[in-house]
Amino acid sequence: MNIIDALMTILTPINAIWFLMGTILGIIAGALPGIGASLTMALLIPITFYLPPERGLITLIAAWAAAVYGGSISSILINTPGTGGNVATTFDGFPMARNGKARVALGLSATSSMIGGIFGVATLIIFAPIIAAFAMKFGPSEYFLLAIFGLAIISTTTTKGSALKGLIGAGIGLILSFIGYDIISGHLRYDFGTIYLQDGIHFLIVVIGLFAVTQILDFVSEKGTIARAGKIEGQLFEGIFLTFKNWKVLIKSCIIGALFGFAPGVGTSAASLVAYGEAKNSSKYPEHFGEGNPEGVIAAEAANNAVQGGALIPALTLGIPGNSDSAVFLAGLMIYGINPGRDLFERNPNLVSILFVALILAQVSFMVIGLSLTNIFSKITVVPLAILMPIVWLVASTGAYALHNNIIDVFAAIILGIVGFFMRKYKFPIVPMLMAVILGPIAEKNFMRAMMLSDNSYRIFFSGYINWVLCIMIVFALLIPTIRKYHLKRKSLLLNK
Repeated sequence: MNIIDALMTILTPINAIWFLMGTILGIIAGALPGIGASLTMALLIPITFYLPPERGLITLIAAWAAAVYGGSISSILINTPGTGGNVATTFDGFPMARNGKARVALGLSATSSMIGGIFGVATLIIFAPIIAAFAMKFGPSEYFLLAIFGLAIISTTTTKGSALKGLIGAGIGLILSFIGYDIISGHLRYDFGTIYLQDGIHFLIVVIGLFAVTQILDFVSEKGTIARAGKIEGQLFEGIFLTFKNWKVLIKSCIIGALFGFAPGVGTSAASLVAYGEAKNSSKYPEHFGEGNPEGVIAAEAANNAVQGGALIPALTLGIPGNSDSAVFLAGLMIYGINPGRDLFERNPNLVSILFVALILAQVSFMVIGLSLTNIFSKITVVPLAILMPIVWLVASTGAYALHNNIIDVFAAIILGIVGFFMRKYKFPIVPMLMAVILGPIAEKNFMRAMMLSDNSYRIFFSGYINWVLCIMIVFALLIPTIRKYHLKRKSLLLNK
């Protein structure tokens, strides 16, 4: 089946209706904290099971793509990431909303999300066999060093002022990630004799606590609206224009997202945070990040949407899901009796063509719907805080409770929100802490596996060219603050002369 035939199959009236329904549900679910793409697809699978394979799978694809974008809406408007992959969007998206430029930020988000998604699909189509083969070269030692690099780059590049505070924040996050059962030995750690902590603290609870609850506490003594001036400035097309104007950040972030996608277990959260850190590190004006810099929104959204195509590379070619979202989609695929790997491409080439075209159409679909609703979404920023914040708390607490149907999750989010409030007050960055919660289990699991494979020899971390490259990158990431200080000092001396 060629592209035209695949397109005509998707656009038949009944298939198009299901595809559009998947897109709308994805946007709504993505904007609701605690739902996300994985849960949305999981809820849809029992329904799509009774549909023909192509119809059911394009519905899942549409919901997946739209949910990743939908999470940016709540990130920008109320500083509450809809999904874990939208955390980095809050750093500059919400300040833009505070400055009255919610429409611009939403335009940036929709456009960069679409381009990032299409880039990821293009990567999937062109480089799937090559990248999948390269992904197989990554063993436990490589994944451990990759996780450490992610922690190092985020701790040193997203911190204003002392990089030491960033590393301390990462340390706190690692402690949180170690709560519960040891991944390898099964021993309990830091549970303080409570049943609740035996399963650890879920990442989404940390996100809701550190962002939604912390933001609510920040607004307790404030009156007015999210938009400080009480009005919305800037136009939607300004956001679209700025996305293409910052094409270098856009391309780099797309590449980072696709690369993180094909690395199993790393996911959208790490991809968007690393892309954000790289955008800030390479910017001529890094001090503007966190104050409403369009580049920050572009980097985060382009990367997290590019992950989708990258994550499907190992999923479809090797049967190894790149993240939880692709794992759920893989389950939806296998329910129809379709196994990933060579058989998929040899026995079901028509279905593969439909999936690829559906992925591209999904990016365009959520962009069109998202942009058409931007004016309505942006009005949230001029709703009085006295009315808006209780609604935000209702949404956040519902998201925390819905995760496990456990009220203790809500109290855990409140406690973490208080911690986040005081961290902000004393200028300890939240981002490294959050990154450590994401990467802590990945680093620990692969460290233990590497040590078992090497008979407790640390040499395994210095064997092979990939490990050496990652070690050099880690050292460089830790030296970034020193290099930056030296550069600024030298620049100052030259100006004084």
